[in-house]
Amino acid sequence: YMGCYGIGVSRTVATIYEENVVNGKNGEPMGISLPVSVAPYLLQIVAVDDKKEVAEKIYNKLKEAGVPVIIDDRAQGMLGAKIKDCYMFGTPYMLVLGNKAQEGSFEIESTKTGEKKTFKEDELIEEFVKMNNARKYVK
Repeated sequence: YMGCYGIGVSRTVATIYEENVVNGKNGEPMGISLPVSVAPYLLQIVAVDDKKEVAEKIYNKLKEAGVPVIIDDRAQGMLGAKIKDCYMFGTPYMLVLGNKAQEGSFEIESTKTGEKKTFKEDELIEEFVKMNNARKYVK
């Protein structure tokens, strides 16, 4: 018989995912929200076609600042489907640029708690740079 006494990477990752499941209003699991310390991306940007230029501008500024960010720039798919996909990726924060988005104002949502905060463009960049720099392994 073979015994395993080590914790291993696969068990660690499985535990992280299991402990960070996000439930919807009906109590059913709708995805995950990884902790900032282990998430490959801090922010996912989701935009409707009319807001793609704004989304790409924010994306490029965050990338230049060294913030791990991903943008859902797929032409196909409804906004709601893209938001659901954000929960599948486990991104801790999302920026949704829909038809109701205010010009120059950006609402960031925590995928873990659903809490929303509004930022101006420069504040948004600064907030995510600070968050990224606080991650222990980032130099």
